[in-house]
Amino acid sequence: MTNRTTHRLLLVTEDSALKAKVEALCSSVSTDQYHIEIHNPPLNQLSCESRLCDAVLIADDKKELLLEKNLPSVECAIIYLQQHINGDNSVLDKRIEETIDMNKITKTGFLRAVTSAIEKCYIKKELNDQKKILSQLIHSTKGVLDSSTPNDISTENLIEQNRHLIETVQKQNEELKTLSRIDALTKINNRLSFEENLARMISHAKRHKHILALLMIDLDKFKNVNDTYGHQMGDLLLQAATQRLQEVLRKDDFIARLGGDEFAIILNEIESAHAAGIVSWKITQAISKSFIINRTEINIDISVGIACYPLIGEAAEDLIKHADIAMYQAKKSRTQKYTFASLDAQQDYLKKIKLAKELKDAIQRNELHMVYQPIYEIPSRRLHGFEALIRWENKHLGKVSPAEFIPIAEDSGLIHPISNWVLDSVCKQISLWQQSQLQSGRISMNLSPAQLLEENLSETIKNTLEKYHLSLDSIEFELTEMAAIQENEVANTTMKNLRELGVSHALDNFGTGYSSMQYLKYLPVTTIKIAQSFTRGLGVHKTDEKIIASIIALGRKMGLRVVAEGVETEKQLTLLIKEQCDYAQGFLFSKPLSVEQAGELIRHKNTEKK
Repeated sequence: MTNRTTHRLLLVTEDSALKAKVEALCSSVSTDQYHIEIHNPPLNQLSCESRLCDAVLIADDKKELLLEKNLPSVECAIIYLQQHINGDNSVLDKRIEETIDMNKITKTGFLRAVTSAIEKCYIKKELNDQKKILSQLIHSTKGVLDSSTPNDISTENLIEQNRHLIETVQKQNEELKTLSRIDALTKINNRLSFEENLARMISHAKRHKHILALLMIDLDKFKNVNDTYGHQMGDLLLQAATQRLQEVLRKDDFIARLGGDEFAIILNEIESAHAAGIVSWKITQAISKSFIINRTEINIDISVGIACYPLIGEAAEDLIKHADIAMYQAKKSRTQKYTFASLDAQQDYLKKIKLAKELKDAIQRNELHMVYQPIYEIPSRRLHGFEALIRWENKHLGKVSPAEFIPIAEDSGLIHPISNWVLDSVCKQISLWQQSQLQSGRISMNLSPAQLLEENLSETIKNTLEKYHLSLDSIEFELTEMAAIQENEVANTTMKNLRELGVSHALDNFGTGYSSMQYLKYLPVTTIKIAQSFTRGLGVHKTDEKIIASIIALGRKMGLRVVAEGVETEKQLTLLIKEQCDYAQGFLFSKPLSVEQAGELIRHKNTEKK
């Protein structure tokens, strides 16, 4: 008995009729030296089976067999399968009779197989070496071609007979290769092309000892354009922005759209890192000018992160990582729209990643707790209420400042579960004090801008108050840094709902940053809080004293309570009393207190009233 080489063929199809045709064809092309064994495993076993097979055929919706993986030894048989599987039975039988005669493959059939191979099997491959490809085809027929097959089948003959077809396929391949590296919308390079060119340009810079700069770019506020005007307008904006970016660059520079509103630019052979800064400045200036799209004026911002080779790294992945970090730093900056990468920034980034990872499970691990800083009426120094402040103590990191972890919570989305925990924790504590006949007064807590993007925020607040049987005047929310969301429709709707609910609001850090008097008009504001930076200037800078006097006068005219934050000296308190400020908080009165300490203070003050 002659030993036969068995080749395993994996067929991926759920069509039983198609499976039967393939099995019949496999049987037809088997010889004494060559045998095809077909496998059709369950879908959940495909990954394992595919590693054990010589070839994998996948049947698409049109019942066409697509070659997923091929080896020379089974290629010719697969070509026949591809040729005949879609014909009706009469045509199918006729073609088998023409091309396969008693386990023999004729020269005519083989040449058809070559043509089919070029058209179907090699259409997606790079035909840089014609002889190698066709030699592989000839080699694939060993053990299949009969000994009586003419010997004039040579690589040269096959190339000559199929020259036009090969050239056509090569042209198609080049077109496909080009299209696969071009962004369809902007017609510039895409992510694949970027990755290839960055590696190539780094190698060139290394050989010639040049400096190269990678600029990672993000269009700010682009999502708002899509949400407001629609994706078609957003696409037109991307095309217009791409044109402006290209106008800034030199001929030898490289630009790619990585996806969405993200771009990458490679500045080749620059004299210094300073040159990258100049180009980045020109980019920010170009994009900051208004766009007119379909007669509509649109304004967007841009953030640019810069990483230079070899100053910040020599590997492509290092440059991308550092430039990304720098870009996000620029995005957070209010004034600097482009930022250079630095090793310090990398360390800071890694620290933030670690903090975010630990913060994710802080609630479940009971690492968060609240402290309460008393707010006093002046000049009587009677306890008015508290400001609730969150604290985090981690077993690995120790005590982490809110100034450090709150921004990370906002960036990562963790601010939502944390804020819900704060609301529930404070309301629960007020309820517990009330059950003990302790009147804490109104307790304020911070409201993050990110929370105003929650459509159900007012419902959450209402349900929490009802859960602990509290009135609306039990709590107050402090608002700050509102500019980032003031034009957002969801935020505006949320603020409207809060106003209708009747929950009181305090404007924190009034007179600094983005606190604005327009919120006095649109929100149910009952309190304005003077920023600690002004309070510190009392008795030191006349300008600060005049600003504070103006804020207090404004509050009095509008019937609002005025609270001075950060009061630390008797001199500051005296001047606040002189200007008739209503309330004050700060270390002069008390540092933030634990729940137990705050309870004792309330009990003591309640006893004094009696």
